[in-house]
Amino acid sequence: MFEDIQIEATNQLSAVKTLCDKVNDSHPIEPSEELHNNVCKGLSFVVLYGALEYTLTSVVSATIQKINDININSDLLKTRLLSLSLNPKCDAIREGRNKKWIKQYDLFYTLETPTVFSAETNIFPAERGNIKYRHINFVWDIFGLSSPVVPDNSYMGMFESVAENRMAIAHGRISPQNVGRSYSKDDIVKYHDKIKRYCFYILNCFETYFVNREYLK
Repeated sequence: MFEDIQIEATNQLSAVKTLCDKVNDSHPIEPSEELHNNVCKGLSFVVLYGALEYTLTSVVSATIQKINDININSDLLKTRLLSLSLNPKCDAIREGRNKKWIKQYDLFYTLETPTVFSAETNIFPAERGNIKYRHINFVWDIFGLSSPVVPDNSYMGMFESVAENRMAIAHGRISPQNVGRSYSKDDIVKYHDKIKRYCFYILNCFETYFVNREYLK
């Protein structure tokens, strides 16, 4: 169902394998080669994070589009999904202070009137910031997926590590080589394999959600 997303995520993650192939983990090595090794390992976290973010945001967008395409009345859907379709009206309340009561009336009048569900596909229902477990968990809550957020608890720390290392590099707080210094080549390969499995897990969970019509009340 989400084959195009899976293909693109796999393509993005292949860059990690390319970076790992450039790492020479034999000893001893020259200082310049050690620097090169550490940079490759550090930059791997940027790619890993990018693939995870791409997978999650893309499957959210695709799932919203699929629900839109059903042309189903909102009152038949899980009430929590109204937070997606009514997002523009919620924004209008926040931004239109001079017409606060008019906007609030408009929002609640909509709730009384059966309407066909329609939500923007370019929204991501979570707080801003690098994607961590709490963001993924909230996405699960918004849609009402029955599947566990993670296959097992070993994934919890992985999200934090990948996000923190990516953010540290992106904002210049820590250089790629200093991030990479803390990890072996085998560590990066394990991160790659785990992120790849989780990206596929996300897609499988959303496919099950849609096929089983878990979006219904």
